[in-house]
Amino acid sequence: ENMDNILLVEDSKTLAYAIESRINEHEHLQCHTCFDMASAFQLLKTGHDFDLAILDLHLPDAENGEIVDIVKRYDIPVIVQTGSMSPKIRTTIEKKSIVDYVIKEDMSSIEYTISLVHRILSNRTKRAIIVDPSPGYRSKIAKLLNRQLIKTYEASDGEEALGILKTIQNISLILTATDMEKMNGIKLIKHIRKTFNKDELSIIVFADSHKKHESATLLKRGANDTIDTLFNEEEFTTRVNNNLEMMDLLSDNRDKANKDYLTGICNRRHFFELGEKIYDNASRGNIQIAIAMLDIDH
Repeated sequence: ENMDNILLVEDSKTLAYAIESRINEHEHLQCHTCFDMASAFQLLKTGHDFDLAILDLHLPDAENGEIVDIVKRYDIPVIVQTGSMSPKIRTTIEKKSIVDYVIKEDMSSIEYTISLVHRILSNRTKRAIIVDPSPGYRSKIAKLLNRQLIKTYEASDGEEALGILKTIQNISLILTATDMEKMNGIKLIKHIRKTFNKDELSIIVFADSHKKHESATLLKRGANDTIDTLFNEEEFTTRVNNNLEMMDLLSDNRDKANKDYLTGICNRRHFFELGEKIYDNASRGNIQIAIAMLDIDH
């Protein structure tokens, strides 16, 4: 398994060592710690490759977040740590297009940082389809998702989205508008739910908060979540990552139920669940199937 390298720049040695220790507990993670911008810059210039950076927004030699600009020159995704959150700091964070931020308070903030590291690195395997008639709006959403390391595909309506879903495997997330000409959001959800359950593919719908009961209707029709079309970036990021986190937890639970703990081999329960789906698909004429049974005990 490949090692993911994390750059940590934090002037509080107590906090830095605590975060470094928690990161290095994980076999696939390696933390490289610096206590100021100068030493971090020297490390970056050596050509060391980092997958993610955790940066203190206020360092002794970089009091106004200059460290973020330097690290982003190397195309490294950035998580920011800050001691407080004021409107000025929030504006600074938004302008610098960081992945997310953590407010340094107590041990819980360290645990949140570690969970955020895992979430962002895990997002590299996630794929999303953005469905909206407006190219500009799709581009805006794609930019936010790409910042979270999520690979994106774009569709102008529901029909195009279903075409992508048939072509591209392992789509984790669909973000869709409701009002579209060829196939609207509700019809798209209906089609998707014929094949994918809510724990297999997450659907977030952009809803108009001024339309009474629209969100409730969409959730009852099979959406995992809704978000106002006039969302703020922080809410968007949180909702997306919460939905992906929930799907990963459900996937882990499903694996525990369907696979032998020691060998990882699928069990009888999984055979019947998967077999029923394959048989139903064949019954609709989509595929041809045959079955061979082997008794490996005798």
